[in-house]
Amino acid sequence: MSPEMRRRPPTDLFEEEVETRVSTSVVLEKPVFHSPPQLVLLPSLHPKVTADDFVGARKKREPPGPVKQFTDAKLRIAAAEVEEMIRTRDFTKARPRHFVAMHGVLHARVYGLGPTDPASTRLRAAASITRLLKVHFDEDPVKLAAFVRWVWVREAGREKARRSTGDCSGGRIGLGLQFSSAMVDDYRVDTMRRGGR
Repeated sequence: MSPEMRRRPPTDLFEEEVETRVSTSVVLEKPVFHSPPQLVLLPSLHPKVTADDFVGARKKREPPGPVKQFTDAKLRIAAAEVEEMIRTRDFTKARPRHFVAMHGVLHARVYGLGPTDPASTRLRAAASITRLLKVHFDEDPVKLAAFVRWVWVREAGREKARRSTGDCSGGRIGLGLQFSSAMVDDYRVDTMRRGGR
């Protein structure tokens, strides 16, 4: 800061900055410019060498397969097959779509009306069932059917008690809850309490 500026108080802070900038500026006689470095292209050692040889060729994307859908028509077909499985008590050929349909059939029997889950929810549930089969039921549909039966026998008893007392509280067993790991844990605890039956 110049000695003159120290003596008199600035009237404005902006004025002080401007005066300071002007008083300390340095003027160059010749401006110095730096040019960017020049890119030198070397002739190729081999005319057929391309960038893909160094980076790797791009993989061609395969066209997507058919979009999986769990339409109402597929659900009706699976529900008819499930009714037959329930009648014969043979679940050896049950697939994830059958367990989704089984949920709808048992939902209608216990609550008196079928679920209105959209196709996207049914498709996610089928994926969840596939995971449950692998992780918790040794890929055995008969074991998964026993679990589904346990869930709905228990829920039927609870629903009967709700109706007899006029209790409107309590939720319902939706697809997400039916095929959740939390419900599997309840099943395992109950099975252990009953001595493995």
